[in-house]
Amino acid sequence: MTKIRLYQLSDFDECLRLFDGNTPDFFDATERTAFCDFLRTSSQTFYVVERCEKILACGGYALGHGDNVASLCWGMVDQKLHGQGLGRALIEARLSAIRALPSIKMVCISTSQHTQRFYGRFGFAPVKVTPDGHGPGMDCWDMTLQLRQ
Repeated sequence: MTKIRLYQLSDFDECLRLFDGNTPDFFDATERTAFCDFLRTSSQTFYVVERCEKILACGGYALGHGDNVASLCWGMVDQKLHGQGLGRALIEARLSAIRALPSIKMVCISTSQHTQRFYGRFGFAPVKVTPDGHGPGMDCWDMTLQLRQ
């Protein structure tokens, strides 16, 4: 059975394993330090997806950019398990948590050309594309999803 729960510091190594398994295809190696720092100081808005007590995906959201905007951050799935619905479950859980916050009107994400279509399926629209914005060969796609007016 697949379970989504809040991240705990004891999940650090498994989340780092997911990051390493998605580098360099989905993350640039230079982002590893920032991800480690994030995990060490994570708020209660970061989740893990597990099955049989093994972490298969993780991701969260951050509040900021004004009082009415949330940003998806550090979403990743074990690369051997892409296409099995784990990413869908993770984004649906994060968006559900964000929608429960009545002040949030928009959700942003900074992603790459490799995952922008995935986020587009959930209604995210590109607002800016920066070639090599996440590292050499990894374009930065800034995308938004309007929740409320």
